[in-house]
Amino acid sequence: MSKTDRTTGRAAAEAQHRLQLSGANAIKEVRTPRWRQLLGKPGDRCPGCSKR
Repeated sequence: MSKTDRTTGRAAAEAQHRLQLSGANAIKEVRTPRWRQLLGKPGDRCPGCSKR
């Protein structure tokens, strides 16, 4: 891997190469299933209640 210049960043070609190799730098959204939201967590006093 090449080093990154802190003042100019990566070269466009290097950035494109990494994008193709690893994909976009994004966090995948994980949603709680609706049935889980309704039932709550095991041990909850009030299933279906919102966060405390």
